[in-house]
Amino acid sequence: MERQVITLISDWGWDDVSLGLMKWNLYQRFPNACVVDLVHDMELLDVDRTAFMMSRLYQRFPEGSLHLMLTGVSQLSGDTPLVVEMDGHYFIGIDNGVFPALFPDGTLQVRR
Repeated sequence: MERQVITLISDWGWDDVSLGLMKWNLYQRFPNACVVDLVHDMELLDVDRTAFMMSRLYQRFPEGSLHLMLTGVSQLSGDTPLVVEMDGHYFIGIDNGVFPALFPDGTLQVRR
């Protein structure tokens, strides 16, 4: 069985406690997963840049990988995350415009 890959993009910054807490939660739930930090110094709420970066990176990872796009997300946010499946990959983010920016021509399978 292949090791589960989880990638992270956020606007939290490398010195934000939210990043450490997120990684701790991922480790607790998926202790055998490979968690890959892609970018954590995105401009606050820059969903277009997040989509651009993810579009250049996600296909380098194996199918079945989970990609967390945490731009515009705070721990206090009441936003319901969306799960989108595309090209054999799974993307999680909030409905803040990042998915249409990432897949402008795609028909997305969205789950809440």
